[in-house]
Amino acid sequence: MKIRKLLNILILVLVSFSCIDEYPLDIKSYEDLLVVDGMITNLPGPYTVKLSRSTSVEHPQFDPVQQAVVRIADDLGNSEQLLETEKGIYQTSAGGMQGVAGRNYKLNIQLKSGKQYETAFEKLQPAVGIDSVYAEIESKETNDPDDDLFGYQFYLNSAQPQHDTVYYLWQLTETYEFNSDFTLDYLYNGSIEPSGDPYKFYKCWKTEDIHQIFCFSTLNQNNSVVQDYPLNFVSTKSKRLTIRYSLLTTQLSVNADAYKFWDDVQDQINDEELLFDQQPFQIRGNLYNAEDPSEPVMGYFTVAGAAQKRIFVNRPLFVDFDYPLCFADTDLRTLYYTPRRYWPIYLTDTKDGIAHAAKSCFDCRMHGGVLNKPEFWIDGE
Repeated sequence: MKIRKLLNILILVLVSFSCIDEYPLDIKSYEDLLVVDGMITNLPGPYTVKLSRSTSVEHPQFDPVQQAVVRIADDLGNSEQLLETEKGIYQTSAGGMQGVAGRNYKLNIQLKSGKQYETAFEKLQPAVGIDSVYAEIESKETNDPDDDLFGYQFYLNSAQPQHDTVYYLWQLTETYEFNSDFTLDYLYNGSIEPSGDPYKFYKCWKTEDIHQIFCFSTLNQNNSVVQDYPLNFVSTKSKRLTIRYSLLTTQLSVNADAYKFWDDVQDQINDEELLFDQQPFQIRGNLYNAEDPSEPVMGYFTVAGAAQKRIFVNRPLFVDFDYPLCFADTDLRTLYYTPRRYWPIYLTDTKDGIAHAAKSCFDCRMHGGVLNKPEFWIDGE
């Protein structure tokens, strides 16, 4: 799920700062803790719960917890056991349980060792719609006064909620179209031959979760509508905005406890002074050992009303792009000394003649892209 990476960041931050002299904690006592990351919403599933163990700061890694019995239950007696689809990854079935606003849900976990963990029942809050998400071309200051960042700053306006106070958490997923630096015009397989399709690996789409925390509360606000809330900023220092960019915003309505958890995580990650002012591991989630509530359990099982909106933006006008480009070498003598195991060598046509470069300069898939256009993608004008 989209908060999974944030949880890993939190673990590293908290464990890293547990070794500061001000707090003489035994780091080893915070290794091998159960880490839980999961969610249920009113949107169709499948829902995912990820189980792992915290690992050492020196060698952080994903240590999956396997062969657990994981179950989501509601307050009407309905429940579903999740299937372990990958190591440590548990999912409901595609046509299985779906969250309903107003009902209460809980998570139960039984490990292979027999230990049992659970949450209390939590109410799934009514979803609040998203009125609009929009982008503005802006600049951001950097440490170099002569090198400001230019790009799109995204903002959000919510619809009118049913209640005066709403606690929000936003998840963002970006998808963008981009091209490789060179067309694949020729191949070298002992001799130079036409490739057949210069654009075979030229155009890709890439989808990534944005691993930032965005949360907000309308408590003590005169207006319960969220207006012009700043989301992510995308600069022209990469290929993200070179052709067309799409942002999927998921707006989660959570309870006060979930909001406080993620707001505290945001403070811990973003505020270095706060890291030194607070005892690490104060941030406790909503899971506990049923037989030993004092055992630390990391992570959170979120119960939330959810609404989504997707927008598209084209390449921004009148701004410069500044990202690393490939170098094409027209000196082809090295081709004839390149071992056969490195064939085929990719070649492109330039104004100075045929040139060679690294394969990653020709194949957009090597930068995490896919060649097939996503089903939701709408081409720009």
